[in-house]
Amino acid sequence: MNDMWKWYETGYELVGAIRDAKIDNLRFDRVRCSTLYSLDDSTGIFELPVRNSCVQGVEWLKTLHTISLPSKIETTRLHWTSVFHAASLYCIHGNNTLSFGTYPVSVRHMFNGATFHSDSPFSLEMMDSVINVGSMFYCSSGLYEVRFTDCELVGLRDLFVGSEVETVKFENCTIVLDEDSINDYVGCASEVFAYHMTKLTMKRCHPTFITTILGMFDGADGFKDLEIEILD
Repeated sequence: MNDMWKWYETGYELVGAIRDAKIDNLRFDRVRCSTLYSLDDSTGIFELPVRNSCVQGVEWLKTLHTISLPSKIETTRLHWTSVFHAASLYCIHGNNTLSFGTYPVSVRHMFNGATFHSDSPFSLEMMDSVINVGSMFYCSSGLYEVRFTDCELVGLRDLFVGSEVETVKFENCTIVLDEDSINDYVGCASEVFAYHMTKLTMKRCHPTFITTILGMFDGADGFKDLEIEILD
């Protein structure tokens, strides 16, 4: 690292440093193998620390900055709970991927209340992961397309509720019912998806996954514009 990197013990200190440095463009680079936040105040690049296997966020609303995300985030055995809660995020054009590994981790509330921006159409794709996704995109805005590919999912409640996500694609996905059963999800589409969704695709997903998702819409009101597609 060059001499412009500085380290901070708390998220509060990082937010203060960002404000004091009068940074124009704030960019998340990677997760640090450290318990300290780091910031290059000459470029606006920052890194987040890990404590007890949990990536640490900050109170992003206090930064008043939009954070540019890398087009690919890849970690293993790390939990991302609430890391970008209420953040303003910029994504590049096209497909942006996140992979959390095959060890079960939590991404609950990761983008809860986040606002997404881009100069052109984009999507987020979760790949090759075993993840608890409860409230992952709850009440987020500016993100319209999300994909899960080769994922094992648990804890779907509030996944897209209140969000602007319109198109969701699950490919080669399975579900872990955990303490829930298939019957616990029957008719609960409004507790998982946004009412204004237009397209839900399941491609080569496990039969239990398909049965569980379809059961959510049994007797569910709303979703008048939704098309559900099942592909082999």
